[in-house]
Amino acid sequence: MQQEEDRQFVTALARGLEVLAAFRPGEGALSNQELARRTGLPKSTVSRLSYTLTKLGYLQQEGEGGQYKLGLALLALGSAALAGYDARAAAAPLMREFALANNVSVSLALRDGSDMVYLETCRSQARVSVQLSTGSRVPLATTAIGRAYFAGLPPQEREALLPLLAERYRGD
Repeated sequence: MQQEEDRQFVTALARGLEVLAAFRPGEGALSNQELARRTGLPKSTVSRLSYTLTKLGYLQQEGEGGQYKLGLALLALGSAALAGYDARAAAAPLMREFALANNVSVSLALRDGSDMVYLETCRSQARVSVQLSTGSRVPLATTAIGRAYFAGLPPQEREALLPLLAERYRGD
């Protein structure tokens, strides 16, 4: 069902979440103009959304320049989301032990659409190691963790995932 036809779908909420999703790890603050460019939303809409998200603590305005960074209210949401993954807590000690004993990085991730999202990473002392952390999002089809996930799927699930990957990488 398309979102425009779905009476249960709240477009304003979706747009606010699009603004939050426009931020990338390791980046500084973003202006409304940059947020509008990344989301494809009108600048006036982004301005109202960033104002509201700032009032709620999900964005924080930096200085007088009108730029925004992610706010502390998102930490509570992220922490609550991570706490819901019991496998992460159970796997972390084993992952750490394996990483140190074998001088490798070990990561745990879940699929989200055509991406993988890291839940846990244990690094070894090796000079070359995974530099991604909890919450990092990487493409399924072009990363080691994504390809390992894909290879480990039962044949029927792999086949079912192919149209989603084809749509994402169409024209690439």
